[in-house]
Amino acid sequence: MSARTPQPHAVRAVNQYRRRDIFPYLALRYYLANSATFGDRWTPDIAVRLVLRRVDQPYLRVPHFKELGEHGIEHRDLHLPCANESIAEAFLLDQCARKREFDLPDCVYSYALSGGDETAGVFAPYYAGFKRREQDIERACRKNPDAVVQYLDVRKFYPSIRCDAAARSWLIAAAGARLPSTLLSLGEKLLTDYQRVPGNGQGELLTGPMFSHLLGNLIMRDLDREYGSGRVVRYFRYVDDIAMFGPRDAVTRLHADL
Repeated sequence: MSARTPQPHAVRAVNQYRRRDIFPYLALRYYLANSATFGDRWTPDIAVRLVLRRVDQPYLRVPHFKELGEHGIEHRDLHLPCANESIAEAFLLDQCARKREFDLPDCVYSYALSGGDETAGVFAPYYAGFKRREQDIERACRKNPDAVVQYLDVRKFYPSIRCDAAARSWLIAAAGARLPSTLLSLGEKLLTDYQRVPGNGQGELLTGPMFSHLLGNLIMRDLDREYGSGRVVRYFRYVDDIAMFGPRDAVTRLHADL
């Protein structure tokens, strides 16, 4: 590629954060205005190294609308990374997308990694996976109208995940995929920096960075494997929203287990 041709992971990062928040989007546009950042070697040689060597945690804390609650409008805090981290993060996720160890099982519909020449975002579009899950549930209901569907939602999913637990899941997956040591270290470094963000007293996984979505899926992997192949009760997961379909008694037991 020429020095003026943007890398797919850079375009994905811009398009992903464009839908998330104006500040990281504008930061990325200014960052990528420098022709040096378009080159083949900028991200793996420079951007990744800058993240690995930094000593601060450059995250912008932004309240985002969540829902209308009993006491008015409720927000969730997002911690949005700086432009350089967004590029390094997108490159890391691009490399993970090339490894089958990071493929999603059939029962999971959220945050499938983009690969190839796809540039719409770091992940497949949000609604595409959600729509596909609801269609699969509908087909199951039509085949067995006497069964029941029950939904379960994990409250405050990302803040409920400790970074040390996420790090263990990351190391297992990265080692199994034989990722280069630099990328394995990059994932560890990001998790270390998440823990050091002011106010993150329990070392929780941050809501906001794209890497957190990959980690959320890795954390749930054992659960997905255990219940996703069930023959009596079907299990459909979208991030922290789990739908169970099957005979009422069996669904009730699975709900209790979860």
